[in-house]
Amino acid sequence: MGHVISKEGISTDPQKVKAISDLPTPKNAKDIRRILGTVQYLARYIPNLTSTAHPLQNLLKKDVPFTWAESQKTAFQKLKDAIAGSPTLAMYDHRKELTLENDASEYGIGSVLLQEGKPLAYASRTLSPAEQNYAQIEKELLAITFGLRKFHPFTFGRPVQIITDHKPLVSITKKPLCKAPRRLQNMLLKVQEYSFEVTYRPGLEMLISDCLSRAPVRATDNEEEETVSNIAYTPFPAHRLQEIRAATLTDPVLARLKVAIIQGWPDQKEKVPTGILPYFNYRDELTVQDGIIMRADRIVIPQSLR
Repeated sequence: MGHVISKEGISTDPQKVKAISDLPTPKNAKDIRRILGTVQYLARYIPNLTSTAHPLQNLLKKDVPFTWAESQKTAFQKLKDAIAGSPTLAMYDHRKELTLENDASEYGIGSVLLQEGKPLAYASRTLSPAEQNYAQIEKELLAITFGLRKFHPFTFGRPVQIITDHKPLVSITKKPLCKAPRRLQNMLLKVQEYSFEVTYRPGLEMLISDCLSRAPVRATDNEEEETVSNIAYTPFPAHRLQEIRAATLTDPVLARLKVAIIQGWPDQKEKVPTGILPYFNYRDELTVQDGIIMRADRIVIPQSLR
């Protein structure tokens, strides 16, 4: 697929876009897969491309019969319209400051590369089933590592300003590596070669990356990376870990704590539920590993077992 380079920036080749716009209605899953594969190169131009294509992607799921309903018909037409109106991306300038905006949702992560507020490229991917169980801070850091590595030709060897709407990430990236939970350590080690600074910005001001994380491109198998769990390093025998896991499940305070860890903490301390308030000051060190709450490499023991 071609691109047109002009003084305004980089845009899609009108002739190539017309070829996609003239595609006939797909008749089976193979046609859907071919169409989605053809338009994937436009993901760098259109932030919500995968969101538009979602009804079509559903037809690729196992045990889902191929039914061309109104939702698929509408999505197919919207997809063509989005392609026809794809925007022009700014051209990279090594003299200008480089910004990487990232966000994570329940099931996806997204990044957008910008200079002077103008997008250079977009990227997103779905989270694997294991990653969907990560704490929110882990998902947010995963989005940063994804963005830095996805745009490696631009981000390597120069300062990068990283924008996140997850405030605890700012402090965790400034602490010594040994102070971070093991999974966060693993992620941070993967981006040690990059020079970056993390800055907080409220989510309402990060519409592009937020949209990308909520409409991600489906990840390929080699993009789904597994990390070693802290539980493997604990001195507890298996039956003891099972006791802790079961007690954590029935502990009302730890149940609320797990929700805060996985879904994200309130921005203000005053909004934190009373029962989990004591954990707020070190919230960025807390993770959930296989049903057990960890503070760095230490297990948070339920009240009934203390």
